[in-house]
Amino acid sequence: MKTYIQALKWITGIYHLLLIPCYYVFPSLVNLYGIPLLLLIVLHITTILLAKKSGMNTYAHYIGIIVTLVAFFPYIVIVLHIIAAVFLLLDAASTTKREVFDS
Repeated sequence: MKTYIQALKWITGIYHLLLIPCYYVFPSLVNLYGIPLLLLIVLHITTILLAKKSGMNTYAHYIGIIVTLVAFFPYIVIVLHIIAAVFLLLDAASTTKREVFDS
């Protein structure tokens, strides 16, 4: 189970990084009316619920939800998405292999 949670943590961190060029830098090319942000919130909530059940850290996902909810300010959010992605990727990388494979 922890392997799947760690994979979800990596996916959410990479999703934050991919969201910056696709959604904020080129908004005329990608006009999806907030669907990627809604998908990101659902992904964060799912990961929080599964991580809490397994006793893993969830602080980075709370940061990600706050950043996603503040996504109305275009230039500030680009920096916030980078910060959230760093926290999410550090959280995913900090889970040791022994902790994941012992589950």
